Amino acid sequence: GGASCQDFCPNECSHQGSCIAGTCLCYAGFLGVDCSVPSCCSGHGSCDEPGTCICNPGWGGKDCAIRLVCPRPDCSGHGTCTHGRCTCKAGFAG
Repeated sequence: GGASCQDFCPNECSHQGSCIAGTCLCYAGFLGVDCSVPSCCSGHGSCDEPGTCICNPGWGGKDCAIRLVCPRPDCSGHGTCTHGRCTCKAGFAG
């Protein structure tokens, strides 16, 4: 009740989301019931330093949104593709 009958959301969604019917709808890049948890690096890395992503193996790009793949997934038949890089067999390079 009350005079204004406004929705109440935890921590005012940390000013990083919209309050819809008492639930926070977080803006892109934030998670949690009150949108206080940064969901950085597209979920494929860590962001211990603000604005800088350290991508998990197999992911790249400024925000870790690019899945790394080998240009030739079979590594020309002379290696194995791991996390977007070919590891060549002995006697092969490239």
